[in-house]
Amino acid sequence: MEIIAGVLELPLWAILLTIATVLSYIYLTWRHDTWSKQSIRGPKPLPLFGNFLSLLKHGSFATYDKFILDTYGKISGSFRGRVPILDIADPEYLRLTMIKDFSSMPNRNDLNVGESMLDNFMTALTDDHWRHVRSSLTPTFTSGKLKQMKGRIDVCANTFVEHIREQNGEPFDSKMFTGGYTMDVISSTAFGIQIDSQKDPNHPMLINANKMMNLNSASGLYQKIKSGLRIAYFLLAPTFLQKFLTKFGISILDMEATRYFKDVTGRIFDGRSNETTKQKDFIQLCLNLLVDDPKRGDADAQVDKYGQVWTTKGLKREEIVSNAVLFFLAGYETTATTLNFILYELAMNQGVQQKAYEEIMENMSSEEATYEELSKMEYLDWVIQESMRIYPAAPRVERLVEKDTSIEGIHLPAGCMVSAMIYAIHHDPEIWPEPEEFRPERFSPENSEGRHQYAWMPFGIGNRNCIGMRLALLEMKIALVKILTNFVLEPCDGTPEKPMKYSQNFRMAPEKPIKIAANCRKG
Repeated sequence: MEIIAGVLELPLWAILLTIATVLSYIYLTWRHDTWSKQSIRGPKPLPLFGNFLSLLKHGSFATYDKFILDTYGKISGSFRGRVPILDIADPEYLRLTMIKDFSSMPNRNDLNVGESMLDNFMTALTDDHWRHVRSSLTPTFTSGKLKQMKGRIDVCANTFVEHIREQNGEPFDSKMFTGGYTMDVISSTAFGIQIDSQKDPNHPMLINANKMMNLNSASGLYQKIKSGLRIAYFLLAPTFLQKFLTKFGISILDMEATRYFKDVTGRIFDGRSNETTKQKDFIQLCLNLLVDDPKRGDADAQVDKYGQVWTTKGLKREEIVSNAVLFFLAGYETTATTLNFILYELAMNQGVQQKAYEEIMENMSSEEATYEELSKMEYLDWVIQESMRIYPAAPRVERLVEKDTSIEGIHLPAGCMVSAMIYAIHHDPEIWPEPEEFRPERFSPENSEGRHQYAWMPFGIGNRNCIGMRLALLEMKIALVKILTNFVLEPCDGTPEKPMKYSQNFRMAPEKPIKIAANCRKG
């Protein structure tokens, strides 16, 4: 009774503050027993943050996920704020969840932020709306279309080679070169425009692409703070808060650069609409699908879970412009980073480089390798695959569980997330002995036999994997053939030592620029 009397003597504001604090704590920790009550191990979550601070401590998803695998095993539980996440580094359990039970988790995390262009990205679309847009754009990447693109890619690759030759064997930042190459490829193959960003590193499209992907940030403490805030915004801010902040220009992507690409893409689209000559590229495919914006109540109108109106008759302008920008950014950054890591590994592994060179020379009948000749270069495929194993462009991918489901005795409540820990799986010594070693022979038919099909997932998993993966592989292979027939890649003073240290980021990116040297082959 004395305690109650003491409480009643407190000021009203103190009582209300105490009640609010207790209720907030209960709300923020209400779901934090989701995994422990199922005897699933994982790091202890904190109110509000969940396990976010642990992620920041490790610096990147790559190192964090490897820590989770080593500490808690192949299936563990963590939290993003109060949202439960089942972290999976077991390929078979991934098959059971993201493939077999796809209907329970067909979408990515809630990415609708109230900005029309970002909300129409294919990665943000859901359910039937996503299926319609993806199936409409898939024909861009058929074998026939890729063969038609090859000539344009060859032109960009030749410029790439000349740009490297101009360095006269001096060390260079390979990401600057691979970025210029992939920027030119995606501009040419998708939009039918030549921008020569390899010759002009200050081209507005290159600068704004780096701004949009947050690649122009200052280094040191400022970079770590800025990167940490961006990650916190994306991982912790609830959707309603993200929508509110977007109205004031605060977003996971640089909004000024976002508007730039929206305007540029719109102008290209409008200009092509008035041309009589039909080009064979992404923009033309989209023009063929263009329909008037649907309105609620139209016979073919559909409304997705976020209230966006779309139609099965074709694609509306906003869908086309948004996904053109998405293809531009994804085709630029992820492919450039992957190619950067491949060049690094070739420089660090002279025997692998020589073997790849010899295979190329055995299969080429002229200075330009044909599409068919490229397909015969099996060892070069293994080189690319092994590099993408060690350095997957996306260290993890996630799905939102939309309805309660149970898989192999684990209950997944609606609203939780399922995470495929790609980097952790790619570095699991039980699957890949000595995983840090660069060994392309891992992907030979005899060594691949018996390996789980989802032990290697650099392009994601299931129906929502990367739509442009075949184009990415083709442009990387063309570039590597051009480079290896002209140069010997070697490490230099600025080449990072192994193990590679990664930047604090969603993507796989080295902490410091990768510098290599390229000496012209004799004869």
